[in-house]
Amino acid sequence: MSLNKGPFFVGVDGGGSKCRAIVTDANNNVLGRGIAGPANIHQNWDQAINAIHDAVDFACAEAELSDQSQLIVGMGLAGMNMPRAAEQMKSWVHPWLHMFVTTDLHIACLAAHDDQNGAVIVLGTGSCAFSLKDGRQQSWGGYGFPFGDQASGAWFGMRAIQQVLLALDGLAPSGELVARVQHKLGVHSATELADLMGAARQSHVALLAPLVFDAADHGDVQALALLDEAQDYVKRLLAILEKNNACSVALVGSVAERLRNYLSIDLQRKLHKSKLAPEFGALSYAHACIDELPQLPRSGFAGN
Repeated sequence: MSLNKGPFFVGVDGGGSKCRAIVTDANNNVLGRGIAGPANIHQNWDQAINAIHDAVDFACAEAELSDQSQLIVGMGLAGMNMPRAAEQMKSWVHPWLHMFVTTDLHIACLAAHDDQNGAVIVLGTGSCAFSLKDGRQQSWGGYGFPFGDQASGAWFGMRAIQQVLLALDGLAPSGELVARVQHKLGVHSATELADLMGAARQSHVALLAPLVFDAADHGDVQALALLDEAQDYVKRLLAILEKNNACSVALVGSVAERLRNYLSIDLQRKLHKSKLAPEFGALSYAHACIDELPQLPRSGFAGN
């Protein structure tokens, strides 16, 4: 058992590919970290809940905390912006002292701007834009794969698969991108690829996104065209954020890290990097909620 005195706070960043948790004491000293699988509550509820439990368990184990009943947990979850998933989350019986839940976009914004006004364009497994100004939240996109999430990891993966299918049918050239995807998946025909990926989940499709960037680094025309599409989408998101008076915009997420180098100099100048990792935004959210609602019952829920 940790020698540190409570209370203990946990910040959880539940994304489409990974769930990260961090445990701190009341003075924000980091005691432990944990990482688990996908935690999109809209895409797969059971998988997400298991990932949340695992990430918190791993973080507590590293912190040598065996009793989770005294934890104050702040969470930002992918899929929390969808009404059905948010309603389901409200009825979840958690094992902690307090739980406060918002979207992964909200905590990313808090982390990016150190709790100040600002906006984020999040490009990870999924994608979305989000702004926070004087407590007022707005978002654009984030409707889920495969209908939305342009310029996300899942989008890049899906577009790469489409290019391979066209090439295998002789309807498009077969270049570096096609070769890399075929080698990664070990497929030799269009039907074989369609059968393999037909029931693939968002997180699995997103695993192909790095191949697009690898091919683009080698000058592949098809990969570069996809990056141009993504840049155009980011440019349009930035324009609407600026129209809505976002004072500062951060570009965050695993895909954003690689896309940044392909953006125009003007876009790179306007889109700064996050100040902190999203799980620290979840911690900040938990502190704010517990300060505002000190008498919240054990099953407390704070939405977005």
